[in-house]
Amino acid sequence: MAAMEPLAFFSLVVTRGPGTHVDPDKPVALGVVLGRSEGDDGWGYAVLIGEQTYSFHHDELIPLGWALDREVIYGTTEDLEALPMARRVVPLDHE
Repeated sequence: MAAMEPLAFFSLVVTRGPGTHVDPDKPVALGVVLGRSEGDDGWGYAVLIGEQTYSFHHDELIPLGWALDREVIYGTTEDLEALPMARRVVPLDHE
């Protein structure tokens, strides 16, 4: 079995919806990967949703292939306003 590549930091993801394993204590929503760790059963992720951070296993997330510029999360209002709209969310290169 080939090793799974981890999701990039600041990747946009959707938590899986009905029909898949969903922890009722975790929201089904759009989120941003802020952290990751590799365990015996694959990658685990810290995902920011709203103002809360949740822990998800790799099979609980759907990667969207886009990432936020870190200024969107960590920058000041001035930093964000200075960041061109086209750079706030950028495609991930998976090749």
